[in-house]
Amino acid sequence: MPIDIQHVTFAGMPAVRLNGRTGDQATVLLRGGQLVSWINAQGNELLYVSPPSVEREASPGRAVRGGVPVVFPQFGDMGPLQRHGFARTSAWTLHDSWYHLGVPHVTLRMRSNETTRKLWPYEFDCYLHISLDSPCLVMALEVLNTGKQPMRFNAALNPCLRVEDALSARLMGIPGERADMSVVGPIDFVHYDLNGPLQLRSGLGKVDIAATGFTDAVVWNPGPDADDLDFPTGNANEFVCVEAATVGSPVDLAPGDQWMASQTMRWSPAKLAA
Repeated sequence: MPIDIQHVTFAGMPAVRLNGRTGDQATVLLRGGQLVSWINAQGNELLYVSPPSVEREASPGRAVRGGVPVVFPQFGDMGPLQRHGFARTSAWTLHDSWYHLGVPHVTLRMRSNETTRKLWPYEFDCYLHISLDSPCLVMALEVLNTGKQPMRFNAALNPCLRVEDALSARLMGIPGERADMSVVGPIDFVHYDLNGPLQLRSGLGKVDIAATGFTDAVVWNPGPDADDLDFPTGNANEFVCVEAATVGSPVDLAPGDQWMASQTMRWSPAKLAA
């Protein structure tokens, strides 16, 4: 494996780190296939991860809150499975890695097994592709139906983007009355059939977010008064979740068919965010 793609640990958990050509880094856990760090070339962390959540990560059935969780095969509570499905608490493996023209790439894989079939009776291969091409981070989710029956699912990539102050952050690009919205928590809405890219602005800079294959966008923040086991009071002010998702129209995948969707995030400094 090239030195630019390394096996590391994050809070004691096995992970893979991509080292970009400009000094940027991205770290993804093998548990949950969850991106937990994206550091830009200036050394700034662009993702929020809740410290108490990391401390309890080893608890069965729990997921790290923050980073970029993989949502599959269920969104939220829209079904019989645990919230947001089992992908974010399942074991993933490093399937492939390469370094091409200065850009590191990794692919993680989660396959159906006895445990997943007890929860969701389908055969599948799920791949998470990540590449770090400064100042961009590209993530793609790929699902293959390896069984003999059609399957239906929801999917999403849910980045918790660090901001200077969630109450003063602004999200640009949602059509209609939300075209230039203040992210005043608590907020939790799904914008269906989203056309066009989004941009999150805060004192830490701007993040342009573009999706391909996903049909919807979800914006979430629990609000400044949130106080639970995962988000101590005040911590929710440090992030806004802007999620590329397929919620309103689930994916129907025939045996042998493949589905893929991607999300590209591009960071720019605050001086260019106005």
